[in-house]
Amino acid sequence: MTSPPGNYDDPSLVINVDPDGLYSQLAVLSGLAETMAGYLGSFVDTLNNLTLSWVGPASTEGQELLTKWRNAMTALFGSGSATGSNSDGAFQRIAECVGMAGINYAEAEDTNQKILLNLAASLNPNSSAAAPPPGRDQNDGPIAENAPPPP
Repeated sequence: MTSPPGNYDDPSLVINVDPDGLYSQLAVLSGLAETMAGYLGSFVDTLNNLTLSWVGPASTEGQELLTKWRNAMTALFGSGSATGSNSDGAFQRIAECVGMAGINYAEAEDTNQKILLNLAASLNPNSSAAAPPPGRDQNDGPIAENAPPPP
């Protein structure tokens, strides 16, 4: 069984996340993927023009290498050709995950804030928020043994 890192609860280790900044990186990374797919497409076109003049074993090996390379680059950056979308590339998927992480952090922050505000409102009797109904009758004595007796 794996054990957690020894410093996982070290109070000096703080993770600061800006959900909006994280989400904005989705557009940046998507733009980079599109740019790379465009550059790679131009590069492949140039190589295809060169391979037309190759003959014999060099032509076969060059074509095989070019095919393997093209497949690897498509897997990484996406095709970006027919549909104009690079959603099929790993780089684009990573960008989408970064965007989703930003959304998840923002939703977690909103939920935590609502929970804490509700808790604060329920603990403050002067709050404008309605207090939760009591679970016990007000005439019942205290629950703790060492509490002072009721008046």
